[in-house]
Amino acid sequence: MNDSIPFDGRILSPVQQAVKDHFRDGGSWVAILVVLGILAAVICAITIVNHYQQRKHILKPLASDPQKLFEGLTHGLALPPSQATLLTEIVRDLKLAHPTVLLMSCSFYDASMSRWVRQARLSSEKLSTTQQSLMNLRNRLFPNA
Repeated sequence: MNDSIPFDGRILSPVQQAVKDHFRDGGSWVAILVVLGILAAVICAITIVNHYQQRKHILKPLASDPQKLFEGLTHGLALPPSQATLLTEIVRDLKLAHPTVLLMSCSFYDASMSRWVRQARLSSEKLSTTQQSLMNLRNRLFPNA
């Protein structure tokens, strides 16, 4: 069913018809402008609140939580799942307060990996595989080192 009303060969929507009726019945522009002003203010307020909510959500976890920063950076590096899991396991085992340093310093990475391998006490078979995985991860994180 069509809610449109024909008018002078044109078809008016219900909103257009309401505006036409408003002015036909002696309504003023002031009422229309007040309604439009309120609508614009509400849209502006929603936009501002949404902007600050998104900004707060994006900045706060990274700025105050070293673990979330590390997780965000490793996710951004798009590491293969096996390397991401290994790196997360190493960070957990070493109990690093600021694990992101592993991603920024080649020498800290090397020292931390050596420490972790000693701590993990891996079998000789697993040790060889793990060392190769650590070297692949190192080459991915520090390609020019």
